[in-house]
Amino acid sequence: MELQMANDMILGQLPPTWVLSFPACGTGDLLVASRSDRPVVIVTRYSDTLRAEIRFDAHPDEPVVLLGKALAGDAVQIVNTGNRIALYANDTLQDEDWPLGSADLGGAMCRIGNGTVRLHDDFRFDAAYRAAGPEETVRDLANWRPEGHNTSVGDCMPFVHDGIYRLFYLFDRRHHRSKWGLGAHQWAQIATTDFTTWYPCPLAIPIESQEEGSICTGSLIWHEDTCTAFYAVRMSDRSPARLTWATSPDGVHFTKSDRFVTLTDPYEPVSARDPKVFAADDGLFHMLVTSSVAGNGCLAHLVSPDLEKWRQLEPFVRLDTRDQPECPDTFQFNGFTYLVYSLRGTARYFVSQNPLGPWTAPPGNQVGPADLRVPKAAILDGRLVFAGFVADGGGYGGRFALYEANGQTDGRLTFTPLI
Repeated sequence: MELQMANDMILGQLPPTWVLSFPACGTGDLLVASRSDRPVVIVTRYSDTLRAEIRFDAHPDEPVVLLGKALAGDAVQIVNTGNRIALYANDTLQDEDWPLGSADLGGAMCRIGNGTVRLHDDFRFDAAYRAAGPEETVRDLANWRPEGHNTSVGDCMPFVHDGIYRLFYLFDRRHHRSKWGLGAHQWAQIATTDFTTWYPCPLAIPIESQEEGSICTGSLIWHEDTCTAFYAVRMSDRSPARLTWATSPDGVHFTKSDRFVTLTDPYEPVSARDPKVFAADDGLFHMLVTSSVAGNGCLAHLVSPDLEKWRQLEPFVRLDTRDQPECPDTFQFNGFTYLVYSLRGTARYFVSQNPLGPWTAPPGNQVGPADLRVPKAAILDGRLVFAGFVADGGGYGGRFALYEANGQTDGRLTFTPLI
C-alpha cells in the first residue's frame, strides 16, 4: 500500500500502522495531519532540528514527542509499527518511543509544507532495527552513549563466556520517561576481551508488544550450548511484573520463551524483579528474586533442575528493613562467595565460605563509590570487574562506570576505577 499526497488532502481509511516519508525542506511545519480539529501528527523543523509530535488515543493529552537532527535536503521518515514510533532522517534513526493505543490517520486532513509525502507500509526501517549497525569500535567507554537523541545507560548485567566480557545494559531514552513513565527499557550489549576496546552489539532483547512496558534487569547463564537471559517484564497495565527468559545460541541474538515464573505466598509478587540465576554444587539452578516477605525486603529463592520448572523455597536473604534488595548478584572469587545487592541504588556485599551462605557483612562493604548505581560483576581472565552506571543529574540513566575489585585474605574487597 502506498499513497502520494499533495497539500490539503483528506486521507482515506488507512491501517493503524504506517510510514510517512517526506523532504525536510524549509522551516516551520513540514506536515500536519489532523482529525476532528486535533492533530494526530505534526512534524516541524527549527533550523537544523526536527520535532515530531504524534498523538495516541490511549493518552490523547500527552503526545509522544520525537527529536532529531535535520540538514537541508534530508528525507524524513515517521514509522509507526503499532508497537513502536520512530523518527528517521536520511534513513538514520534519531528518536523513538513505544506507545500505547493507536495513532489513527484514517480520515485525517493532511497539510504539507513543501514537496510530496508518501504514506506506505514498507517497514524496512523496523526490520533493520535489531540488526547490527555499521561496525564500531569504542575506546572511551566512560563517555560513550548509544547513538540518537537523549540516550543513556541504565542497569548493567555483565556476563563472561569464551573469553568475552559481555556488558548487557538497559538502553534508556528520556531518563525512564519513555512510554509515559513505564521506562520502555530494552536489553542492549557492548563487549570486550581486554577492557580497552569495546564493540557494540545488536539490540539483544527488545520490546515487541504494547503490553511490555519495560524489559527490566536480570541475569544470564550458559548451559548446554545455550545462553539464557532471565529478566522481569514491567507490564503496561500495571499488573504484576512477569519473570521470564529468552535464549540465544551465541550470546548476541535472543528469542523470547513466552513462558513465566510467578511468586506465590508468602512473597509479594507485584514488585518481583531482578532475577539472578546461578548453578550450585547441589546440581540445581538457583534463582534469587527481589521481593518482600512479612513486610520486609528479601531475596526470594527458587530452584530448578532444568532452568524451566521452578520450585519456591524460603527466602535466601531477609533484611530488617522494608527496603527491597535490588539487582542481586552472586559469584565466587579468591576462595569466597559473594552476594551483592543494592538499596536505593547503592550496592553492598555479603561474604561467605559457602555458595549458599550463611552470610556476613564485612566492615565498609559498599561496592565502589556511593554514586555507582546497581553494579554487578563478572570475572574475565581472573579479573573481577563490576559494571554500573553514574546517573545524569541524579535521574535514572547516565554513563558506564567500571571498577576492578581485589580480594583481601578476610574476604573484604577493595575497588579501583577501570574507566
